Amino acid sequence: MANAFGNVTYALEQFTASHPGVKALGFGNNSNFGKSSSPVASNVTIVLPPPNPEMELLNFVLIAIAVYMAMKCKKFGGGVDIVQLILAICLAPFYILYRLWKPCATS
Repeated sequence: MANAFGNVTYALEQFTASHPGVKALGFGNNSNFGKSSSPVASNVTIVLPPPNPEMELLNFVLIAIAVYMAMKCKKFGGGVDIVQLILAICLAPFYILYRLWKPCATS
């Protein structure tokens, strides 16, 4: 059994040696394991890609179309179904495909 844990420890050391970001977060350092000190190092930087205006515009248009389709599908009481509205906002491309595949029931 000790050999299996030794292999895991060796693999963890190899992984943290080849990925310095993981080591900077405090993983793989057994001496600090379980202690209450902050595991985040001050030299860790997260680089985000720049925003893509074309994709943002496309996403806005898709959300607008999906919300329009959700508003068009009224419940029997005349109000908007909140579940349909949430689905339209969160999953706009899939909601549009769903509404094209299965149109609203007409009353």
